[in-house]
Amino acid sequence: MSQSVISDNWSLQNISELLLNGMEDGEGQYIKIDRENDSYEYKKISEAVIQTEALFDFITDIILRDQIIVDEKFTQAWKQYSSLDKAVNAGVINPFPFLIDYENLQNQEMSS
Repeated sequence: MSQSVISDNWSLQNISELLLNGMEDGEGQYIKIDRENDSYEYKKISEAVIQTEALFDFITDIILRDQIIVDEKFTQAWKQYSSLDKAVNAGVINPFPFLIDYENLQNQEMSS
C-alpha cells in the first residue's frame, strides 16, 4: 500500500527560498490557540525557525512517504524558485487538482 501525505505549497515555498537564499533573518508569526478560552493570538517567531521546521518536515516526508501531494493551483508559490524540480520530476512531489478532482484524491493516494 502506498504511503502519501498532503502538504501545503507554503511550506515548499519556504524550503525553496531556504535552499536558494539561505536562512531568513526576519520575523514571522504563528497562531497560538488557547483551547480553554476558545481564542487565538498571533505570536512572533523567527523566519529561520519556520524554514527549518518546514525543511525537517519535508525530509521526513521524503523518507517515510512514496509521494507528497500538493494542490496544483498554488504550486507557482514555489515553482518560481526551481529548487524542487528533481522531486517533481521523480514523482515525489505530485501536484493534484484538489478542487477540480477532489473526489479522486483518495484514489490518487492509494494508486501511487
